[in-house]
Amino acid sequence: MTVPHVGRYRLFQRAPTGPLWVCRVCRESFRKENLARHHETEYRHFGEVGLETRLAYLLRVRRSRRNLRRARWEYAVRKKEER
Repeated sequence: MTVPHVGRYRLFQRAPTGPLWVCRVCRESFRKENLARHHETEYRHFGEVGLETRLAYLLRVRRSRRNLRRARWEYAVRKKEER
């Protein structure tokens, strides 16, 4: 089984210890067997475009503090465009 992707982003990353994977959106830990089921849950909650936008925002924010303001601005602009 492969790790689910959303657009070009992986939804899960390896946990620091143990055989678990951590969801990048909600930060919960899962075993590999449950990744697909949780992917469906996140997909229903955000939708495809919303989930990809949210992942892009979260990964950009966590990368460095310098990009925090820019990432928040981009996320806000995309939210306004969706309405």
